[in-house]
Amino acid sequence: MSEYASAALWSILVFAGLVLILRFTAAGKIAAALRERSKAIQDSIDNARRERAEADRLLAQYRQQIDRAREAAAEIIDEGRRDAEAVRRRIEDEARRDAAEVVARARREIELLADDAVKRIYDEAAAAAVAAAAEQVRRSLTPDGHRALLRESISRMSAAGGARRN
Repeated sequence: MSEYASAALWSILVFAGLVLILRFTAAGKIAAALRERSKAIQDSIDNARRERAEADRLLAQYRQQIDRAREAAAEIIDEGRRDAEAVRRRIEDEARRDAAEVVARARREIELLADDAVKRIYDEAAAAAVAAAAEQVRRSLTPDGHRALLRESISRMSAAGGARRN
């Protein structure tokens, strides 16, 4: 045999012996390590699935909370609008009442001023009429007529005074 063939044969024999030794001694340990590794990978996958399911559940819960918060915000905004509308109506009603009161007060004041003006006109007209009549009487009465008018007035006053005493 040649030197290369004998080295090759020895290499094959050593390799086969090493494989047999490893098979009986290390094969169980290697298989156990592979099983443990496979179990760890499967556990990681299961954990990832559970975490994914939990994340999906939390996401759905958060989305529901966000939807409820949006609904509550919309409700608050609607309530604010309703309140603002009620305040606007109340302010308008108060303004109308105030305006009506101002108009009524102004009308009363105008009526009072008009009544006062009419009274002044009547008073001035009466004073002018009395002055004109007095002037007319003064011009038309003679001293004898004046005495007769005085006597007649005194007798009327006496008669009126006597009637009151009884």
